[in-house]
Amino acid sequence: HKMAETKKSVAVVGTGIAGLSLTYLLSKEGYDVTVFEKHHGIGMDTHTVSVEGGNGENVRLDAPPRSFSKAYYPNLMELYRIAGIQVEPWSWAWVAFWADSREPIVRIGNHRFCGFALPTYINLLKPWSTVRMWIDGVRFMRSCQRDVVDELTLREHLAVLGVSDDFIYKLLLPSLSMVCTCSYDSCLDYPAALVMEFFSKTATFGQYRIKNGTSDAVKHLVADAAAQHTGVQVTRVWSADVDSKAKVEYVDNKTRQVSLKEFDHVVMATQANHARKIVADLDETVDKLLSSFKHETSTVVIHRDERVMPKEPSLWSPMSIGIESGTPSRNSMFTIWMNHAFPELEGNVFQTWNPVVEVDAKHMIGPRLEFERPVMTHESLKSVVELRSFQGRGNIWYCGAWNAYRIPLQESGVVSALEICRGICGKDVFGNWTHKESETLSKPSEYPSGSRSALSLGVAALTTVAVVLFRRQL
Repeated sequence: HKMAETKKSVAVVGTGIAGLSLTYLLSKEGYDVTVFEKHHGIGMDTHTVSVEGGNGENVRLDAPPRSFSKAYYPNLMELYRIAGIQVEPWSWAWVAFWADSREPIVRIGNHRFCGFALPTYINLLKPWSTVRMWIDGVRFMRSCQRDVVDELTLREHLAVLGVSDDFIYKLLLPSLSMVCTCSYDSCLDYPAALVMEFFSKTATFGQYRIKNGTSDAVKHLVADAAAQHTGVQVTRVWSADVDSKAKVEYVDNKTRQVSLKEFDHVVMATQANHARKIVADLDETVDKLLSSFKHETSTVVIHRDERVMPKEPSLWSPMSIGIESGTPSRNSMFTIWMNHAFPELEGNVFQTWNPVVEVDAKHMIGPRLEFERPVMTHESLKSVVELRSFQGRGNIWYCGAWNAYRIPLQESGVVSALEICRGICGKDVFGNWTHKESETLSKPSEYPSGSRSALSLGVAALTTVAVVLFRRQL
């Protein structure tokens, strides 16, 4: 009874991975957490699509699909572990092909040599081009481990490294633009340190996914929330002052009824640009910091149109990258062959991000989905650090994948939530979290024991293969 009287109330505005993580963590710490979401379902599960399976039962497909690795996502993995959310391995084999001709460029399988995935398809008409790309890939991965590039953009680092355009525009940027969900130019303007940290921790480790889908994860993470308000638009948030608590004003999307509630703390777990519009008494400096975060919108389509895949079905992989022709190419699409993960699906089902071919309307499954994603720059990274000194003023907090010193992915959302949880609770809620200040990125990461010598061996082996193939080409 005494605990109930002293329980603090927290409003969490937004239910992406950051908001859900914070909701789970604060609820476990004894806080009364109320979540607000503009969609009619919890945010992380809003765009799940149901497709009929061969057994007559519906198969729920996450949009977009979410995968993660142990090395780059330790806090997400720990959160899922303590929340009882099961995960399972997910194949990340992929093929790159020309989107117009649908002819393959290179196919990467699950077989590895010295920690690196090996190509399972090489264009025998241009073997040297494929091998050169792979040698450049190894060089790039080695630089991710040893080079200090704090002030450089990725564009600047690649120029210093001297890798080929083939590697940059056929391998690196198509995959990175999918990871960061942004254009090639935005990828090239990314802080090199963030990109290199990501690749250094994902190249040698397998991928996982949530075993029972996003909806199962959402149920676990909001199970202890005091209240859930979905289908409501938060229109205004006011800071606490000496006379009153923080306030949240929201409108029901259906009835248009306006409500106002008080909370001890309010967490804006939204994109930075949305927080700027909602917080009514926003500090001028905070407004400037939030405005430094840029965003791009991407399109995801779930469909049955096979034109987003290579022409030859034997070359299909769980993941495929369709690259637009050009010198160099400036755009690509990323497709997941959903049947590989869900064999019970009836007929081929694909999920394509940024389709560069027009998906036939008759093959569409559900509407086109639009996602807004933050794009990191050196300016926004400085804002991440500076914003920390304003967290909790007036009991207003800012949380999201954009508010961490890394690529804004699921791990970043959890890291941000842990930081806010620490600010509200005054303690770390689980021991795996390390507070990542900017200077930690200046220290080169380490491969697992023995990998450095293996890398050298791998470069030598690939060079030998290249020489043999080059002689055959002559």
